[in-house]
Amino acid sequence: MNEKIREDWKKVKIFFHSWLQWIPLVSGLRYASGKDYAESGKEFAFTWTVSILPILASVLIELLTVGRAPSSSVNLLHMFYANLHTGEVFIYATAILAPVAFMMYKYNRDEKRFDDHLSFFFVLIVTIGLSAVMFGLQRTGVVKNPSLLDVSGLVLYLLALVVWFLSLIYDNVRLNYNKAKKDEEDKLFDKLHEFEGGAK
Repeated sequence: MNEKIREDWKKVKIFFHSWLQWIPLVSGLRYASGKDYAESGKEFAFTWTVSILPILASVLIELLTVGRAPSSSVNLLHMFYANLHTGEVFIYATAILAPVAFMMYKYNRDEKRFDDHLSFFFVLIVTIGLSAVMFGLQRTGVVKNPSLLDVSGLVLYLLALVVWFLSLIYDNVRLNYNKAKKDEEDKLFDKLHEFEGGAK
């Protein structure tokens, strides 16, 4: 029974990977292992939590000032959003994507392959460009529709988070592959050294 389940799961993975390779931004995930996802998730969670510490501190100070806990999670989310001005969302989105742009530059500089680099480049240009334009329009008062600003800010911010997380996975795939390759070369070198030592 377990053998049949493993075979079925293997077929599902093959089918999934065959379709995944045609989807922009995520086609390279077919090379990712559970370890790659885990390491990327930890890095993503830690960095993102640190990046929003000022907002969390503002919410905490507001709670301590008010002197009572919010009545529901909805109120807590409202307090979180109230401490984040609309224009700042566009700055956050741009800041999140800056390391991704530099990572792609390093890959190009070192002549290393970055899967889906054209898709990432296109999304980076569009997201950073729109974030900069929307921030400028909001700050100059050209666009005053709060609903438009809120929705566009949220979409761009979430897109930036997704692209950043995917780039972390791709980078960990390469790092773990290089490490495994180096470990294998070291083992071969050690065996060769032992063989030469025994021959003497």
